[in-house]
Amino acid sequence: WLHPQPTAALAHCPPISIECFQGSMARGSPVAAKSHFLSTLSQLGFTLNPQPSLTVHQSAFEANLRRHFSANGSAPPSSTNAVEPFVRELISFADSGDNLRLLLQPLERQDGEEDGSDECLVRFLLDCEPLQRPTLQYLLEKLAEFTEADCSASGNEASLPTLICHQLHWISLVNDPGAVIDTIFEVLPLSCNSVQRGIIGLIPDIATHDSLHDDIASKLQDVMMGNSELYKVCVETLSAMSLSAAVLADLRSAVCSGLRSAKLEDVPLLVKFSLQTASETDCLEAVQELRSGLDLLQLAKEAASASTRAASEVASADSLIVDCLNTELMHQKRLGRVWVKLLDDKTETLAALDVVFLVVSIHQQHQAKKAENVIKARVKTGSLTSELATELVGRFSVALKPFLPTLLSMCEVLGRASDVTTAEVARELTCELFLVGDLFTRQEIVVGLITRICTLDGAENAFQTLSKLVREHVEELRRYSCFIHGVFEYLEQLSPTQIRQLFSILTSLNLQQDSSDSIIRDEMNIVIKKQLTCPHVKFHKIGVISSLSVIGRVCQVISQSQDRAYSRKMTHEAVTLLQETMSHAAMTSSQDVHALLLDELSDLVGQEAEVPVKILDWLETKLQSEYSHFFSDDSPPSCPIRLEKRFGLTSHPRVDQCALGTRVDKCVNICAVVSNEVRDSVVLVSYVRLVCALARKRASHDSSALWLLENPVIVFAACYDDVISREEPLPTAQYELLCASHLTLINYLRELVNAFSVMNHEDDATSDNDDAIMAKVIVRIEQIV
Repeated sequence: WLHPQPTAALAHCPPISIECFQGSMARGSPVAAKSHFLSTLSQLGFTLNPQPSLTVHQSAFEANLRRHFSANGSAPPSSTNAVEPFVRELISFADSGDNLRLLLQPLERQDGEEDGSDECLVRFLLDCEPLQRPTLQYLLEKLAEFTEADCSASGNEASLPTLICHQLHWISLVNDPGAVIDTIFEVLPLSCNSVQRGIIGLIPDIATHDSLHDDIASKLQDVMMGNSELYKVCVETLSAMSLSAAVLADLRSAVCSGLRSAKLEDVPLLVKFSLQTASETDCLEAVQELRSGLDLLQLAKEAASASTRAASEVASADSLIVDCLNTELMHQKRLGRVWVKLLDDKTETLAALDVVFLVVSIHQQHQAKKAENVIKARVKTGSLTSELATELVGRFSVALKPFLPTLLSMCEVLGRASDVTTAEVARELTCELFLVGDLFTRQEIVVGLITRICTLDGAENAFQTLSKLVREHVEELRRYSCFIHGVFEYLEQLSPTQIRQLFSILTSLNLQQDSSDSIIRDEMNIVIKKQLTCPHVKFHKIGVISSLSVIGRVCQVISQSQDRAYSRKMTHEAVTLLQETMSHAAMTSSQDVHALLLDELSDLVGQEAEVPVKILDWLETKLQSEYSHFFSDDSPPSCPIRLEKRFGLTSHPRVDQCALGTRVDKCVNICAVVSNEVRDSVVLVSYVRLVCALARKRASHDSSALWLLENPVIVFAACYDDVISREEPLPTAQYELLCASHLTLINYLRELVNAFSVMNHEDDATSDNDDAIMAKVIVRIEQIV
């Protein structure tokens, strides 16, 4: 089966073209051509009937092909011009019916046993040097005839374009790669997108000479700029070539400029190419081009607006972009140094890509300190806003998941800052991380906030962050309330404002409408009662603030609840806690505790949320019985100075007597107040503030507070007559008593002015009385002066 003598060579044959083959085919019979083609293959050791198979060993068939179509001078005369008719018969056979698929089908042996390889007749022909060029040219021109529909696989069978490109990938050696490349770029514009992707993917296997790569790169750049669908395959092909620095710079610039129009799934590869092609000398240009071309937030918005794109696809592409940035910065540390130095210039605009880079740099520890300083400076100057940070974390939550510990650490650092802008960014970013994080991340956030509170290192911002989490994510935060209860051990070092925030937060977490337990939980109840019963004034104040904070939060929930039974239950518990608080306060002799209690009640009554009527009625009744001594007519003991009623408006010439409210025959006894050494001089002003707050809450000018504005007060007459006319100085005790009463009177009148100056109403029923009340307020101001 081997020829004993080699045939003559066809070395001096003219170049063969497909047009020549097709012209010759028209002169011969297709049946005869087919029969001659099959008989030639059969003689060489290959059969197509019923399936493509070898009748001889593979190496023997390859040797037969080389000898039969040999191009060296030892070929016999009988094989001269054998290439042209064989290729013509091959084309005629392949174009008939589905024979081309048969030529591309993997081989089987005659006995039916599969060879185990994907060798086919086309691959054998491509590896035969005389047949390679015409066969390759035919296949490339054949690819241009296929449409997008032809490129779709049918069942388990691959499409013909896929089979052809697969075989072209495995050419052992291309004899004239330059000519084949020219043919490829001639066929490329005539093909559909799917075929173009396959053809472009062949170029690295065909253009094995580095001298061709720069020219190919310029042509691929034109193809890429003309069709954004081919970005990915063009960049993949260019990445496999050896290109000069100048060509790489041009390509990188073109790739970065096309990032905005590229498909989302192609962006990671383009970013990788842009970073990989950056050399030591042009890192700055590479960074600037990438920053100007890639807008992460805009890319995410466009991807999210595409209704046909699944959320998992978007998240996968985002993750690939961040991972590509992480990988390249890890291998090219100079790139990171140049980028950090660029962002250190505060005139540069900070984009979302820059923030991701800074987070990655901190995560890698290479430029951690410098990147952290850049973030601090950018936040302080307002370049890195809370809106940018939260939007970036929200849209790239999946991609940034490996960097959550770094983000949490950054929030801890920013949360300890003293300036308001930095604290706001830290607060908003922490809440966003709590929303997108898993259970472990959320626990880390809560524990970090509690640690800052207990160590008083950024405690104020930590409380504000917890309050925001309670308002927006109370259900998610409720499982971590046990950690927040740990702050009870550090109550004495917290400020009054922080104590109010703490108990308001815990009350919100403990309020569960479907719970049968007590609304005010046992642990909170124990802490509050422990503080109220403590004889030390400092801890008693903490108990008062804690109790009133809980009641205030309960009132807010009552005003928002639609469940009447639940509201009645909460109201009952709030009144019970209020009774306990006031009863414990009555047992102490500290005027500061009483004043604080009344001030906290004023804040409770004056809050925007509606306070239950039951609480308001109980407070008014309690005030009338608890503080009746303010209105006593008794003179202070052992005081020779006479008393008199002054500063009333009932007979003032500038006050309309018809506009006076309901007469109450009571006057505040300033003299008795200042003579009580225990509490009254401090408590009086807080009492007036609470009474006026109740009047504002009732929204009525005829309430029990109006007489305070109108009625006179009982003062020492000596304050205004005797002292002025006396020639001899008063005794020291009397002099101090007169000064104290004068100061208390001024504070009392000032509180009346503050209270009634804001009691304006816009409805028709009460607006007519506003002018009359303002006239009385003006008179009181004159009396203060």
